[in-house]
Amino acid sequence: YEALGRGACGVLVNVLSHRIPKTVEEEALLRDKILIGVTDTLAALQGLSRSHRRRWALPIAAVTGSNGKTTTKEMAAGILSERYVTLKNEGNINNQIGVPLTLLRLTSGHQAAVLEMGISRPGELRRLCEIALPQVGLITNIGPAHLETLGSLDAVAAAKAELLEALSPSEGVAILNRDDSFFPTLRSRAPGRVVTFGLNPEADILIEDLHENGSQVVMNLNCRSSVYGIARPREKSRRAAGRGEAGLTSGQAAVESPSRDDRARVQIHLPAIGRHNALNAAAAAAVGWVLGCGLEDVRRGLESFRPVAMRSELIPWGDRTILNDAYNANPASVL
Repeated sequence: YEALGRGACGVLVNVLSHRIPKTVEEEALLRDKILIGVTDTLAALQGLSRSHRRRWALPIAAVTGSNGKTTTKEMAAGILSERYVTLKNEGNINNQIGVPLTLLRLTSGHQAAVLEMGISRPGELRRLCEIALPQVGLITNIGPAHLETLGSLDAVAAAKAELLEALSPSEGVAILNRDDSFFPTLRSRAPGRVVTFGLNPEADILIEDLHENGSQVVMNLNCRSSVYGIARPREKSRRAAGRGEAGLTSGQAAVESPSRDDRARVQIHLPAIGRHNALNAAAAAAVGWVLGCGLEDVRRGLESFRPVAMRSELIPWGDRTILNDAYNANPASVL
């Protein structure tokens, strides 16, 4: 009754545990609202979301991992929004309810989406992928999170790898942390193309010349040209009109053109602190790069990033600065 009064267009009701009051039926009829009786509200919500997602052919990038999911999702959405009309989760509503609710916000105006996916048990990520059908799957890292339900780091890696296994062998792109100790394991679970990021010289999106400058991380991102646009959306936004194939514009002093070593470089002044955020930024850049965002899109998207509340958030306090990173933690994220 309260949901209808606050503007909901309809309500799913578990008829096994709730009898729909006559007053609610009358209210729904009066307001021209929909009441749907189901035996499992979560399954019904997920089914509606799954059906709605299939109405649109846009590419979806899914982001999971033990640390950095929300920050990386926000960075990736910032990059993608420079070129495409992009849907993303609000905050970190990333679970079996939050992801379906986000997908139900898809409209014909969206051209890409980036979805954070969180789990605590085996099988949950597989189910989210069945609903969302991601074309790009990013795993930020593997660490000691949710060990109370997963039991071991190997089990964490196996649960996160469900995202990779859901990707299409012919069209899917897995994005993996080349520096992570579980990289070989995760790579073996990816059925198609694999793009890497990190400080390892073999990474496709390579972090170079990394240093901190006050409240900024300054680095060069060295991007392998051969993986540019391999998962590009079919339709480009109006913002992309007039740009070159790599999304470059004139007057880019901080951007270097692709060179003979099949690399393109861009300098980033990231308004965040810590090596971990450099890795998050490189991961986000990989999402944008494979989806057809150019170097200038990457630079603008990352340099306009603002930390999410309570995640590496710097708060001025007189002549001091408070670091608020209190939202959530596991041993790896603290260290």
